[in-house]
Amino acid sequence: MKYLSSRATAKILVCVGFFIFLSENIQAKTQDGELAISTKLDRIYSQCLTETAQDRKQCQQNCGAIIKMCHDQQADFLDSKNQEMLTELGKNSACKDMSSSLSTHIHKIIEDSDNFMSNDENTSKFQIEAKLFLHKSLENLKKQCVPKGQG
Repeated sequence: MKYLSSRATAKILVCVGFFIFLSENIQAKTQDGELAISTKLDRIYSQCLTETAQDRKQCQQNCGAIIKMCHDQQADFLDSKNQEMLTELGKNSACKDMSSSLSTHIHKIIEDSDNFMSNDENTSKFQIEAKLFLHKSLENLKKQCVPKGQG
């Protein structure tokens, strides 16, 4: 039985590692953007917390408004992404009515949460989750109703 030299073994391990790395990157790129959106939302929130750290330390009253501002930045980002998606889906008649209806229903839930929930950090988190749900749903709708090569 022949044995590989340590140099040959190292080369094989490097090649295997490269192919594993490549396959993981391809898999990540083919996911439906969900991870990218969630990662961006986390970055927006983290950056806001970093920028407001001093204000939060010195805050004496209504300190939740600072955190709410960070959630508002996340919500603004999602609103922008969702509007882009709605515009894109609106170009296709098969998608337009369904995407519009979906958006209307989710926004009604968000409005109701303002009326029925206490206006605190949990309400903001709920609204962000609802907007993220809308984005994921629109992504899935796009996969289902936009013909290949048009989206």
